[in-house]
Amino acid sequence: MGINIILLQLLILIGLALFVIGFVALAKAGIGPRSVMRSIERMLVSIVLYTSMAASIVGIVGKSMCLWVPKSMRGREFIVLTIALEFISFTLGVLDAAGIFRFAWIGHVVGYLAMVMFLWFLSELSLSLDRRDLEETAGSIVNLGLIAIVILGLLWIPGILLQLTFVLFLAIIPLVMIILMFVRYVALIFGLRAALSSKRDGAR
Repeated sequence: MGINIILLQLLILIGLALFVIGFVALAKAGIGPRSVMRSIERMLVSIVLYTSMAASIVGIVGKSMCLWVPKSMRGREFIVLTIALEFISFTLGVLDAAGIFRFAWIGHVVGYLAMVMFLWFLSELSLSLDRRDLEETAGSIVNLGLIAIVILGLLWIPGILLQLTFVLFLAIIPLVMIILMFVRYVALIFGLRAALSSKRDGAR
């Protein structure tokens, strides 16, 4: 059940991304009066904010339900840490949106740590299900994320501080890596869903 809710969170995020991409495409094409586009842009900011919050809540609920995996499964400590970190990240995000807390980057760092903990949980869960292929997928997502962060860090100083446009263009490399991470993450969730269903069917 928890995996299904996490899939729902992914669908919300994919839908939000497609909506934003569609709006940006319309804006670039110059379709519609400027006044209307500005009004839609203001609405878009609110939609992105509240939809992201809703997706975060759905994700926390889904991961909380992962606490009910059989005790024979490994990695329970990682899911407990994931839930705690995601709750902290969500709280910091709400405080930032309300203008109370102005260090949004701390929430992003905590959110990334929560993602790493969850991937470690999925890795242990994969091993418990004798699915080493899924365990390797989880490990590769963590590695891609670390490499993307390092590349972004190396590009930030010359790109932002020195205003080197060609360096900023290179930021497309970690962007492609992040997209690849997301695709692999979706495949991992679907793979685990199928493996858990197969295990339940075999236990009947």
